[in-house]
Amino acid sequence: MTKQPPLRDWPTSNLATRHQSPPNTAPAMPTQKPEATLPSPRAQIGTKRIMATQAGWLAATSALVALLFGLGIHVNFFFWAPKWDAETMMYLIGIVAVLICIWFLAKVTKDGVTQLGSLLLCLILLGFVFLCLPPEPLGPPGVPLSRRRPSPLWYRAAQSYLLGLPLVFWLLHFWLHSRKEKRN
Repeated sequence: MTKQPPLRDWPTSNLATRHQSPPNTAPAMPTQKPEATLPSPRAQIGTKRIMATQAGWLAATSALVALLFGLGIHVNFFFWAPKWDAETMMYLIGIVAVLICIWFLAKVTKDGVTQLGSLLLCLILLGFVFLCLPPEPLGPPGVPLSRRRPSPLWYRAAQSYLLGLPLVFWLLHFWLHSRKEKRN
């Protein structure tokens, strides 16, 4: 019987023997990724939750701007002429529904990524507040369909309030969440 060299002495430069296992040894098992590199199901759910919450914030803030813009076109396009019809009521119901959604989104916004994204969207809405507050420019007299007077201050203030409300919700829930973390 011939003596076999130890495993560390096997030649590695010969291509014929490189892929062969030493005699009387089990074939090498293919290497598997360690379990630590695979994301856990909990981490995958967390990522999906972050993406869903961010998509919710984007959809809700976009819907709020679209509804307020549509209401503004409906009652205040060329001149202030409020109409209390079914379309106006649908705009108002939609605005209330979106604000309720934003309240719940602010409530579930707890991680840093979602807080940062939602804060940026709230600050963009705050930028729209500064566009709504000043009165509309008046048109030259005698020109048909020119604005003769700006919309009332209460209407512009209400639009600004509704655009600033998501930031108030965000700040309130951020403050409550940070207080809760300090207790624990």
